[in-house]
Amino acid sequence: MGYTIKTKRLIVVYTIIIVGCLIALSEVIYQLDLSHEKNLILKDLVDTGSFITQQIQQNLNNGIFTTDVLDIFLSASNYDLGKFEEWGENIMRTNPNISAIQLAPDGIVQYIYPLPGNEGAVGHDLLKDQRRNDGALKTIKDKALTIVGPLRLIQNNRMAIIARKPIFKNQSGHDLFWGFTIVLIYIEDLLPKSLLNLENQGVLYQIVGDDPDSKNPPIFSSSETVTNHWDHVLPIKVPNGLWLLKLCSKDAMSNPGFPFRTIGITAALIIGLFFFHQQNKDRERSNKIQNLNSKLTQKTTDLSFEKDKLQKAIEEIKSLKGIVPICSNCKKIRDDKGYWNLLESFIEKHSEASFSHGICPECSDKLYGEQNWYIDMKKNKGK
Repeated sequence: MGYTIKTKRLIVVYTIIIVGCLIALSEVIYQLDLSHEKNLILKDLVDTGSFITQQIQQNLNNGIFTTDVLDIFLSASNYDLGKFEEWGENIMRTNPNISAIQLAPDGIVQYIYPLPGNEGAVGHDLLKDQRRNDGALKTIKDKALTIVGPLRLIQNNRMAIIARKPIFKNQSGHDLFWGFTIVLIYIEDLLPKSLLNLENQGVLYQIVGDDPDSKNPPIFSSSETVTNHWDHVLPIKVPNGLWLLKLCSKDAMSNPGFPFRTIGITAALIIGLFFFHQQNKDRERSNKIQNLNSKLTQKTTDLSFEKDKLQKAIEEIKSLKGIVPICSNCKKIRDDKGYWNLLESFIEKHSEASFSHGICPECSDKLYGEQNWYIDMKKNKGK
């Protein structure tokens, strides 16, 4: 019994080891596959993000370039604004991504093309608006173009990016601030169509701006699904800061590890139980074979003993067979050594038989037939 319990314990230990090794192997395979999958996802995100950032950067550059074009028109016309409508028409026709252009002499918006829908911005003093004058003042101080936004426009409540370039006129060797050339780009015109289709392709996104008029970086475009996890972040350089395009794959957000690990653990347990069951069956089969062998060995021993007894009996019986030398008269038998033995002694010696003596009727007649007592006895038996 002790041996059986010990064997079963060993089978249980081996089963646990096998199950543990299989679970560890499945985990290693899962981690390798997960790492490979993440690398593929990251590569796709990098390629997708690079393409989108290039398109956004190109749309921004077109807007920035337009502020330079307006500056050139102003210088060429000696700051005569009589042809502003003509300038606006030509610029808008050649650059469809631009939503509107503005001129703000002395920091006050006075000229807008196209005007319909933008009338509310006329007269807006960019330098005195306490809510939004940080960007305008910074632009004058740095004498460099500034990107503001995204912000909600006063005139139509739409979200837009504003590019402002400060214009300085040189008078008597001094740069005097003239005003701003301004370009407006609506968010929907700035962003490429491919960005809006990302979520349908399994990619979440978010674009974070860098607005000098806002303390917190504005999020001006994002997918409908909200997440705080981002697999890849790409920079978009703007004149006065840095925008960020954040990307995340929906596949990366999902948790394929749970079903995979469940399958791995289940398979390991099934294999372990199968191993345990087979080992038990093999052990039981081995025990049965050992028991049968023991019984067979015992029977073989018993049969061998019986065979020896039978052989001995056969030998004893065989010793009375063959030609036995016997005296024709006295019936004594001669043995192998030449001695004559009484018949009774010889048979008793060579067999398990023993004798009880009597006399047959014929011998009785020969021995006692003439004696009177014998004659009378026979007569009495005949009556």
